[in-house]
Amino acid sequence: MVIPGPASTFSTLFSTVLCAAALLCSVTPAHAFHGGQYQPPPGAEGTALEGVVSQPGLGPVLAFDAERWEWWFDFNQEALIDLRRRLPGRAAAAGGRFDPVTDDDRQALLPTLVGALRHRHRDVRAAAVMALGRMGLAEGVAAVELTAETDRDLFVRTQAVLALGFSGQARALEVLQRLYADEGEADEVRTYAAVALGLLGDARSVDILFEALDPKRLAKQSNTLRAATVYAAGLPTSVRLCARLLDLRGTRIYKSEAYLRALVAVAWGQTADRQWLAPLLELLHDDHNQVRRSAAMGLEAMSPALVDADVAGLVEAYQDDSDIAVRLGLLRALGRTRAPASHRFLLDLDGDIPYLLRTHYVLALGFDGDPDNASLLLEILDDEREESIRGAAAVGLGLLEAPSAADPLRELLEEGGSPLQRGYVCLALGLVGSAQPGVGALLEERARKDHDVEVVRLAILGLGLLGERARVDGLAADADEVEGVIDRASRLYGLGLVGDRNVLPALVSAFDRREELSYVKAYALQAIAEVCDPRPLPPTWRLSRHVDLSHDVGFLFELYRTL
Repeated sequence: MVIPGPASTFSTLFSTVLCAAALLCSVTPAHAFHGGQYQPPPGAEGTALEGVVSQPGLGPVLAFDAERWEWWFDFNQEALIDLRRRLPGRAAAAGGRFDPVTDDDRQALLPTLVGALRHRHRDVRAAAVMALGRMGLAEGVAAVELTAETDRDLFVRTQAVLALGFSGQARALEVLQRLYADEGEADEVRTYAAVALGLLGDARSVDILFEALDPKRLAKQSNTLRAATVYAAGLPTSVRLCARLLDLRGTRIYKSEAYLRALVAVAWGQTADRQWLAPLLELLHDDHNQVRRSAAMGLEAMSPALVDADVAGLVEAYQDDSDIAVRLGLLRALGRTRAPASHRFLLDLDGDIPYLLRTHYVLALGFDGDPDNASLLLEILDDEREESIRGAAAVGLGLLEAPSAADPLRELLEEGGSPLQRGYVCLALGLVGSAQPGVGALLEERARKDHDVEVVRLAILGLGLLGERARVDGLAADADEVEGVIDRASRLYGLGLVGDRNVLPALVSAFDRREELSYVKAYALQAIAEVCDPRPLPPTWRLSRHVDLSHDVGFLFELYRTL
C-alpha cells in the first residue's frame, strides 16, 4: 500500500505534507509498507481502477482517507502477522527448512553494500545505506556515518541518519548527537537525528532526549524540531522519558499546540504501560479532535495491558464521540484488549455498526482472537459485496488462523476481484496455514502472473507463511528472467520479505548485473536489507506502529518514505 499523503507524487523532498499524528514510516516501497521511495521508470503510467490508481512501481494508491482500513493495516502489519517468527515453524510443518542468514553472510555482503554508496543514483545509495544500518554490523556503521555527513543528496543523508538509529550501535551516538545539536544544520537533518536517537534508545541517547525535553529548551525549538523531539521520546518506550513528558502538561506550548499533545499521547501509548492510562483517558476528552484521535491510537497501543475494568472508559468514549477517526481507533483498541467485557461489546455491536466503521469492526473481531468469531466473519465474507470489507474480513479470518476459512478464501481468490481483494486473500490464506492441495500452486501463479505489485508481494508472503520453501526458491531461481521492470523489482522485494539465505544469490545477482536499471538495483538492496536484518521485527516498524493517519501535520516531512 502506498502512502502518498495529500500529494500524489514524491518528486521533491518537501512536496508532501504528512497525514499522520505521530510520524510516519520509512523504508521500502513495494512492501506492505507503502512504497514511494524509488521512482518508477520513465514512461510508467497509472491506470484508474475502481477509485484506486494502480501506479506501476508504487502499488495501489488510495486517495488518502483515514477511514480506510488498508492504510492503518499496512502501517501496522509487521507486528500483526509476526512474519519472521512464523517462517521457520511454518517451513518445518510443511516438511522444509528455513535457513537463517548468518553473520558470515552479512560480513560477505559488506563490500557490495559499501561499494553501492558510490553509485550515481541517489535511490541506490539510499537503499544501500539503509541496508548497512539494518544489518547492525559495527563494521558498516563507519560508512553510514560518512554518508550521513557528506552525501550530496539530502534524501540520502536523512536515510543514513535513520540508518544510524536502526543500527543499534553505540558508536552511532556521537554523530547523531552532533547533528541534532547543530543549529547550523537543516531542520530536516536535525529532525531525523532526533528520531534516530530515539531509535537507538540506549542510556546515553535517553539522557540526550531527557535534557532536550526540558520545557524551556523545547519552547525555543522550531515547531518541526519540537515535534520530532517529543515523538522520539516515545520510541525507546522509556519510563523516564514518558515521565518527563508529564512536565509539559502545565506549559504554554502544551496547552496551545494540539499537535504536541497528540504526540505526547502517542509516546505514552507506545510504552504499553498502564501507568499512562489515566493521562491518556484525559486526552481522550480533549477539545481538539486530533488529540483525541492520537489518544485513541495510544490506547490501542496500550490495549494488551488493559483489563475488564478499563473497558467502560473506552466504550463510553466510543459511544459519545462523533469523530469517526476516534471511534475507529477505539474499535481496534477494544478488539486488541481481548477482555471479556470488550468481547461482549463487540458482539453486541454486530448488525448495529455504521457503514463507515464496518471494516475496522471486522478487523477488531480478528484482533479479539476468539475462534468463535470466525463464523461471524465468514458470514460477512459471504454476504458483503463491497470488496474492501471482504478484504478486511479475509484478514480477520487470517489473524484468527481459522481452519474453516480455507475453502471460502480459496474460492474467493479463484473468483478474482480487484487487486486489493486478491492481495489480502493471498495473505489470509498464508495466515490460515491452509494445507489444501493446490493452494501453494494458486499463490505461486499469482506471484508469477499478476502485474500488480501488492498482489505479487502478498502472494509471496502467503507462500512464505505456508512454508512453501521450494516455491519460494523457484521464484528466486528465475527472478532474472522476469521481463517487466516493475514486475522484476516486485518479485525481488517479496523474496526479501520471506527469504532465507538461499535467496541471497538471486538478490546479489540482480544488483550486480551491469545492464540492470537503478530502479531494480535499489529494490534488490532493500530486499537484502529485509532478509539480512537479524531482528524478528524489523526496526522500521517502530516508526510506523499505531500512527494516527487522520492528522495533517507538517513535520518530519517524508520520513515514511524510508519504508
